[in-house]
Amino acid sequence: MRDLLVKYVLAVAFLIVSTAAYAQFNVGIQAGVTTSNFNQLFSKNSVPQLGFSAELYGELKFLKRMRLRAGVNGSWKGTNNHFWLKDDVDLFYLGIPVLLEVELFKNFLLGGGVEANYLLGSNNSGAVKYEPNSKWDIGLVAQVEYRFFSRFGINLRYTHGLMSIDKLQVAEVGTNTQTALANRSLQLGVSYTFGRK
Repeated sequence: MRDLLVKYVLAVAFLIVSTAAYAQFNVGIQAGVTTSNFNQLFSKNSVPQLGFSAELYGELKFLKRMRLRAGVNGSWKGTNNHFWLKDDVDLFYLGIPVLLEVELFKNFLLGGGVEANYLLGSNNSGAVKYEPNSKWDIGLVAQVEYRFFSRFGINLRYTHGLMSIDKLQVAEVGTNTQTALANRSLQLGVSYTFGRK
């Protein structure tokens, strides 16, 4: 799995470098607010964790309405076990998203793709310390974006984690089972694209 992820990272880096000479290749920056949780909650009282993200991306426009977008981002994910207590799990990831976008109509983009994430660190403010067993995470990404004046953008991005980052021991009445945990996150972001329109 690690070799596959390394090849993925190298392929994305090669894509960005090899297309930099194209007239329709632009770079941009993005920042956003993220709400995230696990597919299986720590308890019935769990609420989404509020975090932030920042991204540097490259965008290659080809054909008339198609764009290939790849970037590097830092994101804050996790879960909050109790809204009224300091009992949350913070996960800090370095991610590489790759999306294929279609301009459905002028300045309105719809995209989808994959994202590979590597866990840089974690923090648990609750009584029980938690550390994911897997530092790698791969997810599917869907995004809608509207561009103002072809440069400023506002977007909504959903990431659906496919890998189990850990297993949590869940104790219920008469049962004691393990539940796989996977990341889920929703991000509202703003972006600015440099270069030619």
